[in-house]
Amino acid sequence: MSDNFPIIPGAAAALIAVAISALLLTRRSTPPITKKGERVVLLGGSAGIGRCIAHIYAKRGAKLLITSFNQYELDKVRAECISLGADPDSVATFSMDLTSEPTIAATAQRAKEWMNGVDTLLINAGTISVMSFEDLIKADELTPGHSSKSIEGVFKINSIGPIIATKHFLPLLKETRGRLVVTSSTAGLTGAPTRSLYCASKHAVQGFFDSLRIEIAHHGVSVGLVLPMTVNTNLRASAVDKVATPSATSAPARKEKKLEPEDVAVEIVRCSDLRMRSMFVPWWAGYIALARALFPSFVDGVAARKYKFAA
Repeated sequence: MSDNFPIIPGAAAALIAVAISALLLTRRSTPPITKKGERVVLLGGSAGIGRCIAHIYAKRGAKLLITSFNQYELDKVRAECISLGADPDSVATFSMDLTSEPTIAATAQRAKEWMNGVDTLLINAGTISVMSFEDLIKADELTPGHSSKSIEGVFKINSIGPIIATKHFLPLLKETRGRLVVTSSTAGLTGAPTRSLYCASKHAVQGFFDSLRIEIAHHGVSVGLVLPMTVNTNLRASAVDKVATPSATSAPARKEKKLEPEDVAVEIVRCSDLRMRSMFVPWWAGYIALARALFPSFVDGVAARKYKFAA
Protein backbone atom coordinates (compact mmCIF):
# COMPACT_ATOMS: atom_id res chain seq x y z
CA MET A 1 0.00 0.00 0.00
CA SER A 2 1.25 3.51 -0.82
CA ASP A 3 2.69 5.62 2.01
CA ASN A 4 0.07 8.23 1.13
CA PHE A 5 -2.64 5.88 2.41
CA PRO A 6 -1.66 4.76 5.90
CA ILE A 7 -3.35 1.70 7.34
CA ILE A 8 -5.99 2.55 9.94
CA PRO A 9 -5.48 0.55 13.16
CA GLY A 10 -7.94 -2.31 13.52
CA ALA A 11 -9.73 -0.89 16.56
CA ALA A 12 -10.16 2.53 14.93
CA ALA A 13 -11.48 0.97 11.74
CA ALA A 14 -13.97 -1.08 13.72
CA LEU A 15 -15.06 2.04 15.63
CA ILE A 16 -15.69 3.92 12.40
CA ALA A 17 -17.64 0.99 10.96
CA VAL A 18 -19.82 0.65 14.04
CA ALA A 19 -20.45 4.40 14.17
CA ILE A 20 -21.60 4.43 10.55
CA SER A 21 -23.76 1.38 11.20
CA ALA A 22 -25.34 3.10 14.19
CA LEU A 23 -26.38 6.03 12.01
CA LEU A 24 -27.98 3.71 9.49
CA LEU A 25 -29.49 1.50 12.18
CA THR A 26 -32.10 3.96 13.34
CA ARG A 27 -33.08 5.76 10.16
CA ARG A 28 -36.74 5.69 9.22
CA SER A 29 -37.75 4.24 5.86
CA THR A 30 -41.13 5.94 5.26
CA PRO A 31 -43.26 8.61 6.96
CA PRO A 32 -45.20 7.72 10.15
CA ILE A 33 -48.68 6.23 9.86
CA THR A 34 -51.93 7.94 10.85
CA LYS A 35 -52.36 6.83 14.45
CA LYS A 36 -56.14 6.85 14.87
CA GLY A 37 -57.71 3.82 13.24
CA GLU A 38 -54.38 2.02 12.81
CA ARG A 39 -55.01 -1.73 12.54
CA VAL A 40 -52.67 -3.34 15.05
CA VAL A 41 -52.06 -7.00 15.86
CA LEU A 42 -50.19 -7.59 19.12
CA LEU A 43 -48.79 -11.09 19.64
CA GLY A 44 -48.11 -11.51 23.35
CA GLY A 45 -50.25 -8.83 24.95
CA SER A 46 -51.59 -10.35 28.16
CA ALA A 47 -48.89 -9.20 30.59
CA GLY A 48 -45.77 -7.11 31.10
CA ILE A 49 -44.57 -5.10 28.11
CA GLY A 50 -47.38 -6.38 25.88
CA ARG A 51 -50.06 -5.21 28.27
CA CYS A 52 -48.52 -1.73 28.29
CA ILE A 53 -48.33 -1.69 24.49
CA ALA A 54 -52.04 -2.52 24.31
CA HIS A 55 -52.82 0.40 26.63
CA ILE A 56 -50.93 2.83 24.40
CA TYR A 57 -52.75 1.81 21.23
CA ALA A 58 -56.09 1.79 23.03
CA LYS A 59 -55.62 5.38 24.17
CA ARG A 60 -54.95 6.62 20.67
CA GLY A 61 -57.89 4.92 19.00
CA ALA A 62 -56.28 2.02 17.15
CA LYS A 63 -58.22 -1.05 16.05
CA LEU A 64 -56.48 -3.66 18.16
CA LEU A 65 -56.30 -7.45 18.10
CA ILE A 66 -54.51 -8.75 21.20
CA THR A 67 -53.32 -12.35 21.42
CA SER A 68 -51.88 -14.67 24.05
CA PHE A 69 -52.33 -18.25 25.24
CA ASN A 70 -53.95 -16.94 28.46
CA GLN A 71 -57.52 -15.97 27.64
CA TYR A 72 -58.31 -14.95 31.21
CA GLU A 73 -55.54 -12.34 31.20
CA LEU A 74 -56.50 -11.25 27.69
CA ASP A 75 -60.03 -10.48 28.87
CA LYS A 76 -58.58 -8.33 31.65
CA VAL A 77 -56.38 -6.41 29.22
CA ARG A 78 -59.34 -5.81 26.89
CA ALA A 79 -61.37 -4.42 29.80
CA GLU A 80 -58.46 -2.17 30.73
CA CYS A 81 -58.23 -0.88 27.15
CA ILE A 82 -61.93 -0.02 27.14
CA SER A 83 -61.58 1.75 30.48
CA LEU A 84 -58.85 3.86 28.90
CA GLY A 85 -61.25 5.11 26.25
CA ALA A 86 -61.07 2.50 23.50
CA ASP A 87 -64.22 1.71 21.56
CA PRO A 88 -65.36 -1.80 22.66
CA ASP A 89 -65.92 -2.66 19.00
CA SER A 90 -62.28 -1.77 18.23
CA VAL A 91 -60.59 -4.11 20.70
CA ALA A 92 -60.67 -7.88 20.30
CA THR A 93 -58.73 -10.81 21.73
CA PHE A 94 -57.72 -14.14 20.25
CA SER A 95 -56.23 -17.11 22.07
CA MET A 96 -53.00 -18.11 20.33
CA ASP A 97 -50.07 -20.38 21.10
CA LEU A 98 -46.86 -19.15 19.47
CA THR A 99 -45.59 -22.75 19.39
CA SER A 100 -48.62 -23.90 17.38
CA GLU A 101 -48.71 -22.99 13.69
CA PRO A 102 -52.44 -23.77 13.31
CA THR A 103 -53.32 -21.20 15.97
CA ILE A 104 -50.96 -18.66 14.39
CA ALA A 105 -52.60 -19.20 11.01
CA ALA A 106 -56.02 -18.83 12.59
CA THR A 107 -54.94 -15.54 14.16
CA ALA A 108 -53.84 -14.17 10.81
CA GLN A 109 -57.16 -15.22 9.29
CA ARG A 110 -59.03 -13.57 12.16
CA ALA A 111 -57.09 -10.35 11.58
CA LYS A 112 -57.87 -10.44 7.87
CA GLU A 113 -61.58 -10.94 8.43
CA TRP A 114 -62.17 -8.70 11.45
CA MET A 115 -59.75 -5.87 10.66
CA ASN A 116 -59.80 -6.12 6.88
CA GLY A 117 -56.04 -5.83 6.83
CA VAL A 118 -53.07 -5.22 9.13
CA ASP A 119 -51.06 -2.01 9.32
CA THR A 120 -48.82 -3.02 12.21
CA LEU A 121 -47.73 -6.39 13.60
CA LEU A 122 -45.92 -6.43 16.93
CA ILE A 123 -44.33 -9.71 18.02
CA ASN A 124 -43.78 -9.42 21.73
CA ALA A 125 -44.08 -12.96 23.12
CA GLY A 126 -41.01 -14.61 24.59
CA THR A 127 -39.48 -16.74 27.32
CA ILE A 128 -36.14 -16.90 29.12
CA SER A 129 -33.58 -19.42 30.38
CA VAL A 130 -31.78 -19.06 33.72
CA MET A 131 -29.27 -21.91 33.85
CA SER A 132 -25.80 -22.37 32.48
CA PHE A 133 -25.58 -25.03 29.79
CA GLU A 134 -23.49 -27.33 32.00
CA ASP A 135 -26.00 -27.07 34.84
CA LEU A 136 -28.84 -27.66 32.41
CA ILE A 137 -27.27 -30.95 31.40
CA LYS A 138 -26.82 -31.89 35.07
CA ALA A 139 -30.51 -31.18 35.63
CA ASP A 140 -31.28 -34.28 33.57
CA GLU A 141 -30.26 -36.25 36.65
CA LEU A 142 -33.24 -34.75 38.48
CA THR A 143 -35.62 -34.65 35.54
CA PRO A 144 -34.65 -36.95 32.63
CA GLY A 145 -34.90 -35.20 29.27
CA HIS A 146 -35.18 -31.76 30.88
CA SER A 147 -32.29 -30.28 28.88
CA SER A 148 -33.64 -31.30 25.48
CA LYS A 149 -37.11 -30.07 26.38
CA SER A 150 -35.67 -26.72 27.47
CA ILE A 151 -33.60 -26.30 24.31
CA GLU A 152 -36.62 -27.00 22.14
CA GLY A 153 -38.89 -24.79 24.23
CA VAL A 154 -36.81 -21.63 24.18
CA PHE A 155 -36.26 -21.79 20.42
CA LYS A 156 -39.89 -22.59 19.65
CA ILE A 157 -41.12 -19.53 21.55
CA ASN A 158 -38.34 -17.02 20.93
CA SER A 159 -37.17 -17.90 17.43
CA ILE A 160 -39.37 -20.31 15.49
CA GLY A 161 -42.65 -18.80 16.67
CA PRO A 162 -41.87 -15.26 15.47
CA ILE A 163 -40.65 -16.63 12.14
CA ILE A 164 -43.80 -18.71 11.63
CA ALA A 165 -45.95 -15.73 12.63
CA THR A 166 -44.16 -13.61 10.04
CA LYS A 167 -44.84 -16.29 7.43
CA HIS A 168 -48.59 -15.98 7.96
CA PHE A 169 -48.82 -12.21 8.44
CA LEU A 170 -46.41 -11.07 5.74
CA PRO A 171 -49.02 -11.22 2.93
CA LEU A 172 -51.25 -8.88 4.95
CA LEU A 173 -48.40 -6.48 5.67
CA LYS A 174 -47.40 -6.39 2.01
CA GLU A 175 -50.91 -5.28 1.08
CA THR A 176 -50.68 -2.25 3.39
CA ARG A 177 -46.94 -1.58 3.17
CA GLY A 178 -47.11 -2.06 6.91
CA ARG A 179 -44.86 -2.32 9.91
CA LEU A 180 -43.36 -5.36 11.60
CA VAL A 181 -41.76 -4.80 15.02
CA VAL A 182 -40.15 -7.52 17.12
CA THR A 183 -39.23 -7.30 20.79
CA SER A 184 -35.74 -8.78 20.96
CA SER A 185 -33.05 -8.12 23.57
CA THR A 186 -29.54 -6.80 23.96
CA ALA A 187 -28.80 -10.50 24.55
CA GLY A 188 -29.21 -10.85 20.79
CA LEU A 189 -25.88 -9.07 20.31
CA THR A 190 -23.68 -10.54 23.02
CA GLY A 191 -23.39 -13.48 25.40
CA ALA A 192 -24.10 -13.91 29.11
CA PRO A 193 -23.50 -16.78 31.53
CA THR A 194 -26.69 -18.67 32.57
CA ARG A 195 -28.36 -17.22 29.47
CA SER A 196 -26.76 -19.36 26.76
CA LEU A 197 -30.05 -20.68 25.35
CA TYR A 198 -31.79 -17.32 25.65
CA CYS A 199 -28.92 -15.47 23.96
CA ALA A 200 -28.79 -18.06 21.19
CA SER A 201 -32.51 -17.70 20.50
CA LYS A 202 -32.25 -13.91 20.38
CA HIS A 203 -29.20 -14.07 18.09
CA ALA A 204 -31.38 -16.14 15.76
CA VAL A 205 -34.12 -13.51 15.89
CA GLN A 206 -31.61 -10.77 15.12
CA GLY A 207 -30.18 -12.63 12.15
CA PHE A 208 -33.53 -13.57 10.65
CA PHE A 209 -35.21 -10.18 10.87
CA ASP A 210 -32.12 -8.26 9.78
CA SER A 211 -32.07 -10.45 6.69
CA LEU A 212 -35.83 -10.27 6.14
CA ARG A 213 -35.67 -6.48 6.21
CA ILE A 214 -33.46 -6.51 3.14
CA GLU A 215 -35.55 -9.13 1.35
CA ILE A 216 -38.90 -7.35 1.71
CA ALA A 217 -37.84 -3.69 1.55
CA HIS A 218 -39.11 -3.40 -2.01
CA HIS A 219 -42.63 -4.20 -0.73
CA GLY A 220 -42.56 -1.14 1.51
CA VAL A 221 -42.77 -3.23 4.68
CA SER A 222 -40.52 -1.99 7.47
CA VAL A 223 -38.89 -4.34 9.98
CA GLY A 224 -37.89 -3.01 13.39
CA LEU A 225 -36.08 -4.71 16.25
CA VAL A 226 -36.27 -3.36 19.80
CA LEU A 227 -33.42 -4.43 22.09
CA PRO A 228 -34.11 -3.68 25.75
CA MET A 229 -31.91 -4.54 28.68
CA THR A 230 -33.41 -6.34 31.71
CA VAL A 231 -37.07 -5.44 32.21
CA ASN A 232 -39.02 -5.55 35.46
CA THR A 233 -41.50 -8.31 34.58
CA ASN A 234 -42.24 -11.81 35.85
CA LEU A 235 -40.62 -13.43 32.81
CA ARG A 236 -38.13 -15.26 35.01
CA ALA A 237 -40.97 -17.15 36.70
CA SER A 238 -41.80 -18.81 33.39
CA ALA A 239 -38.21 -19.76 32.51
CA VAL A 240 -38.25 -22.86 30.31
CA ASP A 241 -35.30 -24.49 32.06
CA LYS A 242 -36.28 -24.14 35.72
CA VAL A 243 -36.27 -27.49 37.47
CA ALA A 244 -39.16 -28.56 39.67
CA THR A 245 -36.85 -29.67 42.48
CA PRO A 246 -34.84 -26.81 44.05
CA SER A 247 -31.13 -27.26 43.46
CA ALA A 248 -27.90 -25.38 42.97
CA THR A 249 -28.30 -25.67 39.19
CA SER A 250 -30.82 -22.82 39.09
CA ALA A 251 -29.12 -19.44 38.83
CA PRO A 252 -30.18 -17.12 41.68
CA ALA A 253 -32.00 -13.90 40.88
CA ARG A 254 -29.64 -10.93 40.86
CA LYS A 255 -30.38 -7.51 42.28
CA GLU A 256 -30.04 -4.97 39.49
CA LYS A 257 -31.74 -1.89 38.19
CA LYS A 258 -34.40 -2.90 35.70
CA LEU A 259 -36.39 -1.09 33.06
CA GLU A 260 -40.09 -0.58 33.66
CA PRO A 261 -42.36 -2.26 31.09
CA GLU A 262 -44.29 0.98 30.53
CA ASP A 263 -41.10 2.73 29.40
CA VAL A 264 -40.12 -0.09 27.07
CA ALA A 265 -43.61 -0.16 25.58
CA VAL A 266 -43.37 3.53 24.72
CA GLU A 267 -40.13 2.92 22.85
CA ILE A 268 -41.55 -0.08 20.98
CA VAL A 269 -44.47 1.98 19.73
CA ARG A 270 -42.12 4.81 18.78
CA CYS A 271 -39.95 2.35 16.85
CA SER A 272 -43.04 1.29 14.92
CA ASP A 273 -44.34 4.81 14.29
CA LEU A 274 -41.01 6.00 12.92
CA ARG A 275 -40.30 2.75 11.07
CA MET A 276 -36.94 2.49 12.78
CA ARG A 277 -34.65 -0.37 11.89
CA SER A 278 -33.55 -0.95 15.47
CA MET A 279 -33.80 0.65 18.87
CA PHE A 280 -31.81 0.09 22.05
CA VAL A 281 -33.55 0.61 25.39
CA PRO A 282 -32.04 2.53 27.05
CA TRP A 283 -30.26 4.20 24.15
CA TRP A 284 -26.81 3.75 25.68
CA ALA A 285 -27.21 -0.03 25.55
CA GLY A 286 -25.97 0.31 21.99
CA TYR A 287 -22.51 0.82 23.44
CA ILE A 288 -22.60 -2.83 24.50
CA ALA A 289 -22.48 -3.82 20.84
CA LEU A 290 -19.72 -1.30 20.23
CA ALA A 291 -17.66 -2.57 23.17
CA ARG A 292 -18.23 -6.14 22.06
CA ALA A 293 -16.90 -5.36 18.60
CA LEU A 294 -13.83 -3.52 19.88
CA PHE A 295 -12.96 -5.27 23.15
CA PRO A 296 -14.58 -8.74 23.17
CA SER A 297 -12.35 -10.22 25.89
CA PHE A 298 -13.02 -7.29 28.19
CA VAL A 299 -16.79 -7.61 27.71
CA ASP A 300 -16.60 -11.35 28.40
CA GLY A 301 -14.71 -10.61 31.61
CA VAL A 302 -17.30 -8.09 32.75
CA ALA A 303 -20.09 -10.59 32.09
CA ALA A 304 -18.20 -13.33 33.96
CA ARG A 305 -17.82 -11.13 37.02
CA LYS A 306 -21.41 -9.89 36.88
CA TYR A 307 -22.80 -13.42 36.87
CA LYS A 308 -20.14 -14.75 39.27
CA PHE A 309 -18.41 -16.90 36.67
CA ALA A 310 -15.00 -15.25 37.05
CA ALA A 311 -12.11 -17.59 37.87
